[in-house]
Amino acid sequence: MGMKRTAYWTFLSFSFLAVCLCLIHAVRGRSFWLDEAFVAESLILRTPYEILFGGVLINGQLFPKVYLFIIKLLFTGTPLSTFWPRFLPLLFGLAGIIVWLLFYFQNYFVREKKILPFVIAAGLLIGNTYTIYYAFELKQYSAELLFSGLFFFFLFTDNLSSRVRTSALVLTAILSLFFTYTSILVIGAVFMFILLREDQREEWKGKVHLLIAFAIGVVGVLIFLYAIDYRNAMGTNLGNGMSRYWVDFMAHGSTFLAKIESVLDLLKTFLTDWWKTGYGPMNERFSNNEGWFILGKSLIRNPDLRNGIYYFTLFLMLQQLYRLFVKRDKGKGPLQVGTFLICLMILAAYMKKYPFGMMRLSLYALPIAILFIVETISTLQSLALKIPYFRKIHLVFWIPIIWIVFRNIIFVTGSFLMNPFRQDVQLAYKMMDPEKSSIMIARKGNDPIFNNNPGRPNGIKLIHESDIIENRERLDDLKDKPLYYMWAHFLPKRNEKGIPILFAKTHRAEDILVRPPILKLGLLLLTPREKISSGKSKITK
Repeated sequence: MGMKRTAYWTFLSFSFLAVCLCLIHAVRGRSFWLDEAFVAESLILRTPYEILFGGVLINGQLFPKVYLFIIKLLFTGTPLSTFWPRFLPLLFGLAGIIVWLLFYFQNYFVREKKILPFVIAAGLLIGNTYTIYYAFELKQYSAELLFSGLFFFFLFTDNLSSRVRTSALVLTAILSLFFTYTSILVIGAVFMFILLREDQREEWKGKVHLLIAFAIGVVGVLIFLYAIDYRNAMGTNLGNGMSRYWVDFMAHGSTFLAKIESVLDLLKTFLTDWWKTGYGPMNERFSNNEGWFILGKSLIRNPDLRNGIYYFTLFLMLQQLYRLFVKRDKGKGPLQVGTFLICLMILAAYMKKYPFGMMRLSLYALPIAILFIVETISTLQSLALKIPYFRKIHLVFWIPIIWIVFRNIIFVTGSFLMNPFRQDVQLAYKMMDPEKSSIMIARKGNDPIFNNNPGRPNGIKLIHESDIIENRERLDDLKDKPLYYMWAHFLPKRNEKGIPILFAKTHRAEDILVRPPILKLGLLLLTPREKISSGKSKITK
């Protein structure tokens, strides 16, 4: 009874912590970052019909069209803000966290009667900056986390009848295609598991009608989505450009072995880098916090620990495949599906169709990395129990992971409570004074961030730097005017005095808000040299 109560309290505690951190994250009202701002332009400027059938989204963004269509319907009529477009992703993020916690609860406590693996799995899920951060983002990552969790929950729960479970899996598979891109990999892994496991084949054998409905539904949905969405990114300049952009997260090398080695290096990144705190989502937001953190840097940086997790995961994957194909026994279902999923991710990366190891694009598979880490420690503990010398100290294998969970939970909680988004665009807005200048210059890639964030002072006009470069007369018009120069993603080219090159000969710069280069946020007040030399007031409109 005591262990059961502990398990329930663990589930409730981690759920409560996750909900609180997500809500704190949401009410901060942080600005859109670049990709979100690009997606927001399509939301603001396009009708629901144009979002579905209008071809490539503005700025070449990739976002599941049906998902964005639904957000547009919900967003229409709400005040212009950064909250409402992210509201549905927030619901998906919260639901995804709860579903995965439920899965871990059933997998470790209900099925295996183990409390420590459940606590560690739950702690690793919450104790990284990615899970919470991407629960509130105008992208599809939180939906991907939710649907991958639903697949695992329905596939391995013991609380549903066979009919309900299989029907839920079919419905999840069809719905997931409308809200995610990566669900096709999860569906493939689940299908391989059902096809290759005898007990699964027996369960589905009497449900031919359901399988037919599933096949028809998936094929029909894929044809529809290809027509309105997938073809925009496949075999086009956009798709080729994305492949070049993500080249570091795909197979690279001149030989077959070099490509395999590059992908396996990405596997190590995928398995361990979630719990590094020297960088993370919006790298600049969290890296600074390691400086004040009294518990030091994460143990996950230790190369021996990283290599141990990596090599043992490879061993576990081969072991599960051996049990499935050679011994013909059941093995551990979640690990087998996880093995199939990782193999499909590696294959897609080898084919240069998927950036493997890029954390936000792999968020849906983060819980799979956790499965293998927990199984690694559990296996080592089981081996120790069989050796008399190690029997009394078998729990020692859990100590590094327990420390990582303890440290990271405190770090993540503290980081979100400290408001790590103090380097926000809206902070720069608050420091603008229309009495000092009514013109803001920005590189063109930054303007969606500025335009789609409420709070920009009235009377501040935005001019693209590229428009000035293309029309030198505009530069002549601006040479005697004070200007704000702002950036938030693309850094300007500045001379040794910190003045943007374009205005180096005509203006002097006063730093209003300048972060170190990694923070990618800055606001300058450029004052005309002529007005300084002539003694005229710097304050003009």
